[in-house]
Amino acid sequence: MITGTGGATPQVSIDPSDPALPYFRASNGAGSNATWGVTQITISQTQLTDQFVAVAGVKGSGSFTDTFTILAS
Repeated sequence: MITGTGGATPQVSIDPSDPALPYFRASNGAGSNATWGVTQITISQTQLTDQFVAVAGVKGSGSFTDTFTILAS
């Protein structure tokens, strides 16, 4: 599954005082290395992997990266 705008505006601002913020490993709010891209989610019987994929060649796009994997127990 792939989600995201890949470069469409507007970007959603992240409120650093939001009580849910600590539940996220990384955040990339507008104005702090804003990077255009999509989220690629890969799901199997044993794991879920999420990877932010930056869109190459977009003017003003930053270098934000993020990925995580959840394994079945």
